[in-house]
Amino acid sequence: MFFKICFLGVILICIVGDLGFHHKYLRLDNLPSLYKGDLIFRRGIGSDSIVISRLSNSPYTHIGVVVETNPILIIHATTNDDVYNKNKVILSTLQQFVALSSQIAIKRFDLNESDREKVVSYLYSKLGKEFVLSLKDDRLYCTTLVLEAYLEVMSLDVSYTYLDIPILAGLYLLPKTFFENNQSSLIYETKG
Repeated sequence: MFFKICFLGVILICIVGDLGFHHKYLRLDNLPSLYKGDLIFRRGIGSDSIVISRLSNSPYTHIGVVVETNPILIIHATTNDDVYNKNKVILSTLQQFVALSSQIAIKRFDLNESDREKVVSYLYSKLGKEFVLSLKDDRLYCTTLVLEAYLEVMSLDVSYTYLDIPILAGLYLLPKTFFENNQSSLIYETKG
């Protein structure tokens, strides 16, 4: 039995290795000036990111929002970025956010300063809230957090994707929806 488990582990490592999720230090060359409210996407390096990437056919598997620019701080809903705050809405430095990524992109909505502050204020009000991956109204995961923050100041054209996964089959809002949204502009992207 022990050898079967070890063999399956080796097979899994080989499969994951072939997916292109090798972690290396991500260089942020020529990062432009960021604004509060900028969306930051990452291609994560964890097993959950591999699944999301495969299911969504998109490199980006997680999203957060810039809430401070000096230093750059990001609020996002995550399961395991912070070992002391698992399954929570957390505040991360840019370095902490990109440490778990192999690629990032940044998009910007054309908002005035007042609307940016409303988005940021909403996000700060959610710090510490529980991450909830659910099909019910109580859901709170990375993309629903971003959606609710921006609905404070604008209408968004988003679409939910049906995921046929055991136990959790249903409609989910994926980072791909925000990345492909034409209401925002891509201002930065690293090579994957």
